[in-house]
Amino acid sequence: MSSLVQITLQDGHPRSLARLDESGKVLQKAQTVWGVAEFCRQARKSRRQLYRDIRHGKIKPLGKFLGEWLLDPSELVKLHPLPPSLASLLPEYDLGSLDPWGSADLLLARILRFGGRDRLRWAFSFYGEARIKRFIMEKGMRQLDPRSSGFWSCYFHLEPWRAAAATQKGRQWGGA
Repeated sequence: MSSLVQITLQDGHPRSLARLDESGKVLQKAQTVWGVAEFCRQARKSRRQLYRDIRHGKIKPLGKFLGEWLLDPSELVKLHPLPPSLASLLPEYDLGSLDPWGSADLLLARILRFGGRDRLRWAFSFYGEARIKRFIMEKGMRQLDPRSSGFWSCYFHLEPWRAAAATQKGRQWGGA
């Protein structure tokens, strides 16, 4: 049984892939597809390391397009599993099912608020200072308590934390 592959291009780069049977029925679909360069950039690996992981079966490519491997972004989880030390911060989640990139805001909020030295070291090495700083600026006020938000604002030399008008107790409605 042979299968056909339908690739959607955007600006000359593959963006999604669907594997079809002879009748046109979808067998497998990947909403987002990365080439080797993008996958290496996100995984922080060289091409040589990526090809080694493909050869040893750690990563399963979806196929090839114009000589370049096409990879599913969800394969990144196999390369960077979450450390077991995070389990106590996330008791309501299964660590194996959490995507470190898709759940970055959740992970950063818990680590920055409750994490110890080893967890913070992991977060800084995995996400990098720029990503953590962006989290503090964009979502820190909502997802961190005032004390943690204030600490990390000072750490990154950001404007001191101030409660947004929407988070103050009913002031806009005349409350105390």
